[in-house]
Amino acid sequence: MMQRANFFSGLMDGSQARKTGSEKELVYGKIAVNGCPTELLLKCQDMCEIGGEDAQSVKSAYDKTFVDVCKMPEDRYAKLMVSICTDGASVNMGVYKGACTQLKADHDRNWLFIIHCSNHRLELAIKDAFMADAAFRDIDDIMMQMYYHFRNSEKAKRILFKLLLLLE
Repeated sequence: MMQRANFFSGLMDGSQARKTGSEKELVYGKIAVNGCPTELLLKCQDMCEIGGEDAQSVKSAYDKTFVDVCKMPEDRYAKLMVSICTDGASVNMGVYKGACTQLKADHDRNWLFIIHCSNHRLELAIKDAFMADAAFRDIDDIMMQMYYHFRNSEKAKRILFKLLLLLE
């Protein structure tokens, strides 16, 4: 499907795997098929395979997905990408050396439209608004302490599960 696209947009977001702790980069492509926007998960790339978690590695993961996985010729990939959407992490959005800045400079893509994901921006705005409230900060602090306590203590987890079984 990506090979037949007249143009496409890309989306990427990083996440850390719970079990292995390794960084994964999710790469999506967005195209219009018969006038209907279609979003495709193209690859969940393990960043250890690429070389790390820096901007150059993120850019490489993105390039590799479209060229190798989607089998898109490099010249089409260079010319048809019109926008890219990411979270606001400096590794992605850095003005001088961020992955998006590198993607724009690569192949002289002056037209490339870089978008800071509105959902991530909304999440940050809501968090800032709630953090202004002292009661919310206290609740957030308690919840974080509980989370880390049970995450880091197998004994505490066992006791909690025994308690839950007793309450059933």
